[in-house]
This record gives sequence, C-alpha cells and structure tokens, in this order.
Amino acid sequence: MLIFYKFYSKKIFGYFKIYLIIQTIIIFIISVYFIFRLFPGSLNSSYYNKIMSKNADGYDLVMWANKFLTKDDKIISTHRSISLFDIEAIEYWTLDLIDFNDPRSFIYTNIIKSKKINRILFYNNNKNKNIFRNCLGKLIVNQDKVGRSVGRNPLSEGDYYAASIYELRYDLMPSCIIKR
Repeated sequence: MLIFYKFYSKKIFGYFKIYLIIQTIIIFIISVYFIFRLFPGSLNSSYYNKIMSKNADGYDLVMWANKFLTKDDKIISTHRSISLFDIEAIEYWTLDLIDFNDPRSFIYTNIIKSKKINRILFYNNNKNKNIFRNCLGKLIVNQDKVGRSVGRNPLSEGDYYAASIYELRYDLMPSCIIKR
C-alpha cells in the first residue's frame, strides 16, 4: 500500500520491515514446533496412533467403538468424528435440529429405517438428552475413560470421558422419538 500511494518514509518502512521480520520468525518457530510434533506420525503406525490420540479429537473414542462393531453394523454417533469409523456412520447433531412434530420429518426416520442403522454411540454421558433414548435396545458396551477431549491448544490436556454403545431399535421409529 505504501508503494501504491507513493508514500515513502524511511522511519515507517523501517518499522514495517521489523514487523515483517518478527512475524516471519514467529511463524517459522511455530511451523518447526508442529513439524516435530506431527512428523513422527508419518513414520509408522505406532507413531501414527500416538500422534492421532494426542491431537485428533474423537480418535480414541472411534478406535474403541470400532472394536465392538461388526462390518454389518451402521451407527449414529453423538461425536462429530465419523470419518474414522470402519463402518457407515452418521452424525447425531444434525438430527437434533429436526422438528419431529412435523410430519415432513418422517423422511429422516425413513432414511434411518431404510439404511437399517442399528447402533448409537453416546459419549460424555449425553444419553439422557438424546431424542432417541426411547428407541434404545440393549447396551452393547459401556466404559469409563474411553477418550479425552483434545483441541488445537498443545499446552492443555482435556478431560477424560465415558462412552457407551447401544442397540438402536430403528423398527420402532418414528413413534419412539422424543418430540420437543
């Protein structure tokens, strides 16, 4: 901008140059830090699992859940990390936005029924707030300290949470869904 407006001052240009140098050094240090923190994950699967466990929110939860699911299962997850599942998975939070009092919402329950989604994953004791709590069948597995919340801040460690997997009785839908 200074060049376009033909405004040149050695003093302002000097401050701008110092600012750019400091910014470059800070970005370089941050980049080197994250390279050394994440690069070992590309060396072998053991390092990959450690790095993912430390840095990817929901990784431990999904790896735990994958142990108890068969290839024929399909799951609704109350956690947003659904891409890590070995089976077909959908996120729960989108279903929480649907008004199931409206008959047009049956399109969503019909999708769940047609896909035969037969499992639901709860984490962090959020089962009692779930609209599907009357659609639950038997408890498949429940465990404390399955995973912990991780985020972008490398200096903070999140709290551990419990998780459980239930059978989802899709055949009872839509009458079992709790309407708000």
